[in-house]
Amino acid sequence: MASKDLLRYDGQGELALSRRAEPNEVPEEMIQRQKTGAAALCLACQSSGLEDKEIYSALKIDAGYFSRMKKGEASLQADQVQPFCEVVGNLIYVQWQAYQVGCKLVLIKSEAERRAEHAEERLRAELLEAGLREASTLAREYKPLGKVQENLALQTEFARKMFDIAVKGAQDSASTARQSTSDAVKIIQDRMKESFEEFRASVRPNKSA
Repeated sequence: MASKDLLRYDGQGELALSRRAEPNEVPEEMIQRQKTGAAALCLACQSSGLEDKEIYSALKIDAGYFSRMKKGEASLQADQVQPFCEVVGNLIYVQWQAYQVGCKLVLIKSEAERRAEHAEERLRAELLEAGLREASTLAREYKPLGKVQENLALQTEFARKMFDIAVKGAQDSASTARQSTSDAVKIIQDRMKESFEEFRASVRPNKSA
C-alpha cells in the first residue's frame, strides 16, 4: 500500500500520479545475492510495489535514463539516492552498496523519528505564526501616553518582548508535543496577554509625579 498520492504534471504535459511506497523490506540474503547495482536497484523498485513511472516521475528523472539505470547502462546520481530510497520505501539499494565493501547499514534515525522531527518543525512554524499574529494584535492595542519619542521607544521595546515570547513559546510548546495545536496556541496567547499587562503596568505614568 502506498502513502498519500500526489498529482503532478510530467515533462510531456500528462498528469502523472506520484506517490511514495509504504516501508517495505526483503530478506538480507536476497539483497546480497544481487550481482550488480542495477539488479539491486531493480529489486528495490520491485519491492516498493510502485510502477516505474511513479518512481521516475517522483524523482524527476527522464524515463529513458531510468530505463538505462535498470539495465546497468546508467547510474543513480549520489544526490538522488536518499530521494530514491524515500520514494520506494526501502533501503535495499544502499544496503547492497554497503555489502559490497563488507559493511552493514546502521540507522542514525528511524523513519518514525524523522517523521516526528518534521512534525515538530511544522508545529513550531504554526505556533510561531500564531504567536506573531497575537503579538501584532497586542502591539496595535498598546498605545502608551507620553511624548512621541518616549512612546516610540516603548512600542519598540514592547514589540521586541512580544516577539521573544512568541519564539520561545513556539519552541517550548513544539518540543513538549503533549498538547494539540489549538491548546499550544492558547498557552502562547495567555503568556502574551500576561506579559502585555505586566509591561503596560510597568510603564504606566506615575500620577503622583
